[in-house]
Amino acid sequence: MTDLKQPTKTHDVNRHCPASFGSVQTVTIQHFHSLKTQEVALIRVAEDDCDWRFPDGSELAYEWSVIDTAQNAEVCDE
Repeated sequence: MTDLKQPTKTHDVNRHCPASFGSVQTVTIQHFHSLKTQEVALIRVAEDDCDWRFPDGSELAYEWSVIDTAQNAEVCDE
């Protein structure tokens, strides 16, 4: 039987939102295997090993990808 789950199609959030570094943003994240999504507060950072951190400083686990930002409509659609 074919699994009909498909990943959500997204734009490259990291490439299209350069002005969003350092501020807390509400983002949608998606788990790579289950494809479940959650809205969480994250801070965009420019580090070698990660692009997003939680406000407490912990890293977003590699199993999750940021697929959209709440500011996407205002900041990223140019």
